[in-house]
Amino acid sequence: QFEVGFAQSSALGVDISRAAAEFLAKIGMGDRANLFARTMHYKSATPESDENLVKAVMEAVDAGMTSMTFVSKATPRQTRESFNLDTPEIHIDQVGKSFTYAREQGITDLTLDPEHSFEAMRGTIEDREFFMKMCVAAYEGGCRKIVLCDTNGETTPEEIKQSLLWLHSIGEKITDPDFGPRWQKMMAEMQWGLHLHDDSTYALASTMGAIDTDRLDHVDM
Repeated sequence: QFEVGFAQSSALGVDISRAAAEFLAKIGMGDRANLFARTMHYKSATPESDENLVKAVMEAVDAGMTSMTFVSKATPRQTRESFNLDTPEIHIDQVGKSFTYAREQGITDLTLDPEHSFEAMRGTIEDREFFMKMCVAAYEGGCRKIVLCDTNGETTPEEIKQSLLWLHSIGEKITDPDFGPRWQKMMAEMQWGLHLHDDSTYALASTMGAIDTDRLDHVDM
């Protein structure tokens, strides 16, 4: 899969998308490559009122793309610092509605890229609950792939492994009668990926260890 766009971009640019698609076709990978548009979730009152989100989604549609990745923040702290939200839960709602909007426009292959995923999974109870609610909101909006990100490249191989094992076992401990079934349904259908940065030179070792857990569907290279 090939991603086109930037996490902080206002829109992906239809010309770039078409150029990438033409290049992949030229080298014989047009029928095997899945071109992604990559953009932030909306920041306005509603998805429809956010000019950047609407432009990014519609340019993806105009370019014939059916895949899109939305970038989010995985912890309340990151949400407060990046988006100045006094109530981080608003971010969860925004993420879910972004996926719903994109799906309604014909984008059928949807991925969540939650930055600082491993900070959330090894963090406080508040961090973990926030991250779990975001995953469920994304799923209920139409997302079927979540790429777990070590955004600062500081998570050790053992922490990566333990986080993946936690992710796939925490459902057994959920007692909330409403959230528990929603989490289990999400886990049954979600595909999980891994996106590691190499700032601390752990990326290769962490990737190999993560693959050994048999809890991943793909890794980013």
